[in-house]
This record gives sequence, structure tokens and C-alpha cells, in this order.
Amino acid sequence: MFEGRLSIWLWFTALIMFGVAGVLYYVGQQQSVVRDSMTLTAALMAGVGVLLCLWGLKWTRKGKQVARLKESGVPGQATITSMRQTGMYLNEQPQIELGLQITTSIHGTYQAKVKEFVPLMLLGTLTSGRPLPVMVDQADPTKFAIAWEQSLQPAAAMPSAVPAGAAPRYASDAAALAGPAAAAASVSKEQLLATGRDGEAKVISATPTGEVDTSGNPVFDFVLEVEIPGSGRVQAPARAGVPADRIAHLAPGKTVPMKVDRNNPAAMAVDWDRI
Repeated sequence: MFEGRLSIWLWFTALIMFGVAGVLYYVGQQQSVVRDSMTLTAALMAGVGVLLCLWGLKWTRKGKQVARLKESGVPGQATITSMRQTGMYLNEQPQIELGLQITTSIHGTYQAKVKEFVPLMLLGTLTSGRPLPVMVDQADPTKFAIAWEQSLQPAAAMPSAVPAGAAPRYASDAAALAGPAAAAASVSKEQLLATGRDGEAKVISATPTGEVDTSGNPVFDFVLEVEIPGSGRVQAPARAGVPADRIAHLAPGKTVPMKVDRNNPAAMAVDWDRI
């Protein structure tokens, strides 16, 4: 987590400042000629240390908030509408003010601004045209966090990520993933949930489509990492309606329970009732 690393760097630098201030003060007390100047310099360095501690405390709190949002927030996407460099740097990372258009399945689309110290390796993502993944507080959309780690991943799973012979089936009221078209056509979500084998899939990304399924649940486009017998672990796209009280479980890195067709392992559905 970038926020955690920044807070550690600030606390460490503050400790160095306090240490140097203590040494200067001690030396000044031993040498009457430079006592006043040494004492003043020590006081200034100690003051800088205090400011760094306060800044470190702020970033520690932000790190905890980001961790909470990643655990229980609503996933969404943020399109960059404007950006400017503030001129500030922290550990050589520039601070960028971003104007964002954020979209989630719960909050809809709204505008926001945020100042972020952007890791150097991720500066290119700001001009790539790709939306940034965000996690938003369910109750307060002004509280959100950019998931910088996720922005390092591919924007979407490509067809080549699907096992040979498998064809994703995009239907919110059918199986979340479907295998060979001929076999999948006869497999319904209800059949899979009733008779399928238990399995699980890791969420790589979850993007709201802005649509709802026949039950009124918001529809998401997923990229899931699943283990298909005989094909190993693969990434595959999916589309499914998600119950509102299960949306927090779509955070990247989390696992969701699946039901896998016994005769066609490439056909599966998310089993929301098991969450």
C-alpha cells in the first residue's frame, strides 16, 4: 500500500530529525561559543520533526481509511477530466490534483477532486486514457480511494485468456461464465446452482455497467481468475447481476464461491447465497 510506505518514510525521517537535534543540542551545551546557534538549530530541526510526525499521522490515518475502503467499499471507475501538478513532492513522488468523474453502481456518476502523490511508475496511467479503479464508501461518496495497485493490471481479460474452445456468455440472468457454446446453451444458472460442484474464483476486476438485471440487481462486468479442471488457472470475463448487499465482496483480490457444471467444467456461476 503506497500510503503505508509514505507514512513509514515520514516517521523514519522525523526520527532522524529528532536524533540530529539531540546531538546538536548536546554539542552546543559543551561548547559555550556556539551554544546559542546550536540550540537554535536543534530547536528548528526538532520543529521539522514534529511537523513530519503530524504529516506521518495524517498519512497513517489515510492508509487505514484506504484499507477500510478496499475491504468494504463499492468498486467503481474514475475517468480523469483534469489534472495539474501542485509542485509538491514526497519521497520524489509528485503530487497531482485530479479532477475525476466517478461511477459506481450505487452512487451513479458524480464529479470529484483529489490530490494524490502518484508513484513514479504509475504516472503513465494518468495519460493512458484508461479509467482508474476506485473504491468508494457506501454511505459517503466523497470518501474514496484510488486503487493504484489495480491500475498495474491489464484493463480487461482478452479472449486468449479463456481456455481453448470456451466462449464467454454475457447474460446477467444466465451462467456467469459459460463453456463451449453448444454445451452452455442448455445450462441455466438455476441448474448450475442446484447441481454444480463447489468452486471459487478470485476477483481481478469488477466494473459496473450501469444496467440492472431482471431482478433489479446492478450488473457488473468481471474479470475472474478461475481454476478449470484440465486447463489450470485462467482469467476469463463474465457479466452478472450482483445483489446490493454483496457488492462489497467484489473488491479485487477477494474470492467468490462458484458452482461448476459437472459435465462441462468451463460452465459456472457465482453462488451469491454462499457469501
